[in-house]
Amino acid sequence: MGVGVYTNDFNGSGGTFMVSAALPSDDDYRSYVIDLGRDYADSFDAWKESVAETPDPSESDYEDYLFELGEDDALSIEAWRQDQVDTEVENMEYLIAEACKKLSMSVNAGGRCSRADFDDEFVLVGDGRHVQVGWRNWEHDYVIGIGGTSKTKYWGGEPDAYAGEIMEETGLAPSAYCNTYADLASKVSDYVRLSLMVDGFECRFRTSGYTTDLYEAPAEGFEAALSALETQIASLNDCLSTDFEDGLTEATDIERVEIAKEILSCDHNTVLRAAVPVYDPVQGKLNLYAPTESKIFAAVPMNDILRAEIADIISDLPNEEDYVSIPRNENTLKVFGDLQAKAMDHVVISVDEWNAAEPGDLQIDWVDDNGNHWVAGIVMGDKQALPTP
Repeated sequence: MGVGVYTNDFNGSGGTFMVSAALPSDDDYRSYVIDLGRDYADSFDAWKESVAETPDPSESDYEDYLFELGEDDALSIEAWRQDQVDTEVENMEYLIAEACKKLSMSVNAGGRCSRADFDDEFVLVGDGRHVQVGWRNWEHDYVIGIGGTSKTKYWGGEPDAYAGEIMEETGLAPSAYCNTYADLASKVSDYVRLSLMVDGFECRFRTSGYTTDLYEAPAEGFEAALSALETQIASLNDCLSTDFEDGLTEATDIERVEIAKEILSCDHNTVLRAAVPVYDPVQGKLNLYAPTESKIFAAVPMNDILRAEIADIISDLPNEEDYVSIPRNENTLKVFGDLQAKAMDHVVISVDEWNAAEPGDLQIDWVDDNGNHWVAGIVMGDKQALPTP
């Protein structure tokens, strides 16, 4: 049995598909030599008259004659086959490169010595911020690989192990990054494959260890499918290219709870800390409280929106020394965004989100600049549902 069908997900950071090679035959070589011979030959009718002594000269005899004429100019069959393969590979590389350009990826200018970060068996063709595209030989066919860069091949494949890096650089929850990255890699693969298929290349997928099947043309047509993928890929790239502040601000409730849990787990190397916004009724200011550091910082004046959100609670505080939770809802989203901009290496989450990540009722427990230890409760407000992002 053969070596089987090549497949690889590059440690969870991508995937592959096969491209069938043309495999030029002896008959193809004969046609090539015959075509060369036509440059020197008379027409069939003229040749037929010149060999009148030959009984019933046929088209096959004429082709033998053309083959003899073309042999002197022809490459050897081995050299011709290699030339056919080289031409096919150059065409394949060109089409992949053009597809990558349309996706705003850099095209490798270093030749076939440049290798993909996700696997050095693959020649690098396209290099994007999040994914790369490359190819390799496999038996008589080719394999197209889509995988991560030197950084994202780890982030996309092992998000839990690199949760700290992901959160610090993108502000995204590890699961959100992983899901978006996987979608991006899949759609880039589809785009490159369709770009090859529209030009006549036969692309295949693995059906078992030793068998493959053909990808079918898209029902909506190549042009429509490629156009839709371009739009989707651009959107996914934007999602992954977000900065720390925007990523956190735009995260869903569930994603922020995940981020808080990752920070609290202490399993990952990250400088991030969590902070919750609370209102200090004594000072009449909004503070950020960092529970794991027992620190209060970033006091800012209240505004009318926040006062309206917690007016009912303030008017009926059981203990004037208690703090008031600022709920995250449609009215306070901008406030949370402004606080995140001030928080530097802190992730601003609501008290509700903290309590979801760390079961129990959070209290204010901090030491002031004079060394005094303070403990206070937090009064919770009603949390309104946010609109779906």
